[in-house]
Amino acid sequence: TAPRHLPTFSAGALLGSSPLIGRQRLYDTAHTTTPTKAISIDGQEMLAFCEKHPDFGFEFMKRAAGVLAERLSATRLQILEICGGRLPPAQIESD
Repeated sequence: TAPRHLPTFSAGALLGSSPLIGRQRLYDTAHTTTPTKAISIDGQEMLAFCEKHPDFGFEFMKRAAGVLAERLSATRLQILEICGGRLPPAQIESD
């Protein structure tokens, strides 16, 4: 898998949320411009912890969902720039 170019993140940012949404492996790569400390958390263990501690789990997943929503919005804007503001027609289903 080819690496993706990621945006700049600030302190405390979530990087690599794939295991939280069912992807078993994380393929993202990051480079830092300043000395950085990062922690690695096993996605399956985090999901199990969230299930055992629902108050924490709800808050954690709410924040993770917010991060993912921001990234999807940024990706959408990039696609609109590439396509000149006109996206191909697509049928969208909603719950």
